[in-house]
Amino acid sequence: MIFLLLMFIVGLIFIFSAESLAKSSALKMANKIINNPRIDTMLSDTQLYVKYFNLYAINYISSGIAFSLIGGIGLILSGFALYKNVKNRSMFELEKIILCNEKTSRVWINVYAEIIDDCLKISGQDIGQSPDEITGDSDYEYFYEFDMENTIRFFKILDADFKNPGPALIKKFGGAEGCRVLRKFCNDNKIVYKFYSV
Repeated sequence: MIFLLLMFIVGLIFIFSAESLAKSSALKMANKIINNPRIDTMLSDTQLYVKYFNLYAINYISSGIAFSLIGGIGLILSGFALYKNVKNRSMFELEKIILCNEKTSRVWINVYAEIIDDCLKISGQDIGQSPDEITGDSDYEYFYEFDMENTIRFFKILDADFKNPGPALIKKFGGAEGCRVLRKFCNDNKIVYKFYSV
């Protein structure tokens, strides 16, 4: 990145200093030719100077443009890659964890928590006689989804480590009563979530 920045700066220096650099280089070259008895030229001193001035000016400007383009495009691509890396970096670090996996004679309760794109999602599945009697379906699935704003609020109030919120989730919402505790926690703290079941 620093090398690309230096290339860009050097290119700008070449472009904006092309006239003075060309004057100096052309003057040296013209004097060298004039003072060399082995070189026979039909051009006057002024013509030699103008010839080499134009040549050096074009070279300096061309080099400056090339350096600036390479450095500038490189900086843009590097900046974009860095931006994508920062943007895609999750605020939270949580793989799918088990909040509940309890089985009784009437129901088998499975509840999981995960964070997707910095948004908390809690998924549950109740299997057995108990959900069948309540919902008419022995395999009842349900979901609690939080947007990013409410996910952040949720973990701040829970006082959880953003980089490792799993232990705090398990401690507060683990077990068969976890979803009931979750609903009360959200209602008490005005945390908004979307609930749906299938």
